[in-house]
Amino acid sequence: MKKLHILIPSLVATTSMPLIGLVGCKEDKEPEVVTDFTFEYHNNKTAAITGYNGSDEDLEIPSQVQHNGTKYTVTTIKSRALADKNFKTLHIPKTIVLLESRFCAWANELKSVTIDGNANLVLESFAFYNCNSLESVTINTAISSIGVGAFQACGSNKYVVLPASIGEICDHAFSGNAITNSSGPNETPGFNFKGTTEQWKTVTRGDDWHDNKVNIIQCSDNTINIDAQ
Repeated sequence: MKKLHILIPSLVATTSMPLIGLVGCKEDKEPEVVTDFTFEYHNNKTAAITGYNGSDEDLEIPSQVQHNGTKYTVTTIKSRALADKNFKTLHIPKTIVLLESRFCAWANELKSVTIDGNANLVLESFAFYNCNSLESVTINTAISSIGVGAFQACGSNKYVVLPASIGEICDHAFSGNAITNSSGPNETPGFNFKGTTEQWKTVTRGDDWHDNKVNIIQCSDNTINIDAQ
């Protein structure tokens, strides 16, 4: 009887593990805490950041995460995932293709943002809304779109670097900022565009995407009127 008593739990232990694997598809989509981030995992081996619980001042978004022995590429940061946090710098890696609405809104200690995201990156509406300590934004990727009010009410933001191949800047994207004609380094224009003046003229720009206190932009070959068509 003692042997039987020992063998029964052993059998349950060995047979229960495969059963968990069989019904565990839903588990892989549940948020799981990995270091200081929480993620959701998708069947195509991509992952989305759903939250952040750390205290880093300089926040590096991971490009990959391992879960249950499988590597996932981090491609998305979900809405409000980094909102109202206290980090001071933020770096977005090249794997990111989507920054959802308000994903980093109200991060009032944030001072600088560097975006190296995917060439098809979409920055949704109000992504950095009311980050009132933000001073500079550098976008190094061929970003598809900067959404409505993406950097609206970032009252300390003085300097923005835009990539040559940016597709669209939507309404109010940089309204309520501190960007002026001389707020950049060494009193250069607060908007710096890495493309030529002719390339700038092809960028789709929404209504009131910038404040009236700035009317020029520094392009790679010249400084021109910011609303030039």
